[in-house]
Amino acid sequence: MNERSDYRKWAALGAAFLIMAGPYSIINTIHSLFIHPVVSQYGLSLKSFSFLFTLSAIVIALASPAVGRAVGALGLRPVMLLGALLAGGGFFAYGFARSAAAFYLVAVVVALGAAALTVIPLSAMISAWFPEKRGSMMGLAFAGAGAGSFVWMQAVSRLLAARGPAWTYRFLGLAMLAIALPLCLFCVSMPKGAPEGRQKQKGKGPALNQPRFLLFAGGVFLMGAIVSGVQVHVQPYLASLGLPAALAANVGSLLAAFALAGSMLGGWLFDKAGPARSLLTAGTLSAISLLLLTAGGEGKLLYLFALTYGLSLCMPSLWPSYGSARLFPKEDYAATLGSVNLFFTAGAAAGPFFSGLLADSAWGYAGAWRIYLALTALYYALFLLSLRAREA
Repeated sequence: MNERSDYRKWAALGAAFLIMAGPYSIINTIHSLFIHPVVSQYGLSLKSFSFLFTLSAIVIALASPAVGRAVGALGLRPVMLLGALLAGGGFFAYGFARSAAAFYLVAVVVALGAAALTVIPLSAMISAWFPEKRGSMMGLAFAGAGAGSFVWMQAVSRLLAARGPAWTYRFLGLAMLAIALPLCLFCVSMPKGAPEGRQKQKGKGPALNQPRFLLFAGGVFLMGAIVSGVQVHVQPYLASLGLPAALAANVGSLLAAFALAGSMLGGWLFDKAGPARSLLTAGTLSAISLLLLTAGGEGKLLYLFALTYGLSLCMPSLWPSYGSARLFPKEDYAATLGSVNLFFTAGAAAGPFFSGLLADSAWGYAGAWRIYLALTALYYALFLLSLRAREA
């Protein structure tokens, strides 16, 4: 690889990290900080404003296949530029919304932008530039989401207290545009001749009746549901146990820190040990973490939960992208990942609701974690079977 190509691939990796640290973390993590200020200042109900996040997940799920096909047909840069304008401009527009209907309309725009700017095109780009180190480089790029959340969490909390939601929305929208537009114009790229980024390439994606796609997509759906169902309800579960708020906060902080470490270590493991051993390792960590959560109530066990579960969280960020590249034709990678992301996002939207139903039933949270333990074993088995179907 010549010097210019070498520069371009590292510029692409840096751009992916910064986009995940900026627009992605703001939309997917930091936006939840606005719930209380918006509800209290504009007189919206908690239920009506919370639906915004469900609506966003639905839009991203439905848009993902189209984004994958667009990356193949139009090229990477036009799709990501449009995504940056929609995501940043939409977030700026939140600053002028005052009714639930206005927030919902803007949420659709932001969700379309997020789908076109973040996971699908970035995964296609990293996979094309680093085919031999796909896992570790994706892990490094996606670690930007955790790093960005650490920074933005402190900054946005202070801005909301000092300036209020409208001003903070506009500031973050402009910040997203300032980060994403230059990166999309000057840093994102595909290697010359890469099939995922070839102009007028029509990505078709996998046939839905392929056994390995059905196994893979079914596992991804369950993983999205269980991971989101656990993450959203960890803090309510700890509160239901009557644990001190300081302990719950420590568990949450450790979980975030180990998730960041797991994102980088998981990618390295996929490259060094291969997918089968990596899946077995992550599956074991996930199972242990749910057993520890079921036995919760003691600080040491909860800290071990944060360690094991945090490290296993590399899977939802890495495996859909890595598995799509490993299991299906390279020329249809972006379209395949778009279809797979639909299943993951649909699961992620359903998981927290299902956890809430179980928590309010006779099963309780302890029963929910036991059900999730069995389903975790199932979706890891589906992933391993999809690998075997690929090799057959």
